[in-house]
Amino acid sequence: MTDTVPTGHTGFCAPWLATPYGSGQISTGGTWAVLYTATAATAEPRNVLIRTADLHAGNWRPVTIDLPSGSRPLFWDTDDTVIFEGTPDHLGYYRCTATGSCLSTALPADLQEPKVIPRRGA
Repeated sequence: MTDTVPTGHTGFCAPWLATPYGSGQISTGGTWAVLYTATAATAEPRNVLIRTADLHAGNWRPVTIDLPSGSRPLFWDTDDTVIFEGTPDHLGYYRCTATGSCLSTALPADLQEPKVIPRRGA
């Protein structure tokens, strides 16, 4: 396997990262990661984007994402855009860029159980 996350030293560690919350995904090209974790500013977990090179270099320079609390990343659709699913209070999907800006994505209203499915390859 050549596409796994390294298990050795990756460069960044902080006490507030050791919360019970935490998950992440690496972008299709490996340039960005989306992390759901607590941050230095707050103990509440939230989604942030960060360059993987910064993580390897030990730098914490996250890009904050303005989404409803509890939104979760579903998949990366390009190397710098990620699709998020909203919460029960904020239903829907969001497409967010590496700059942290997000747009709500509308799905046809007549679908009984709408699902967003990643398109692999082009």
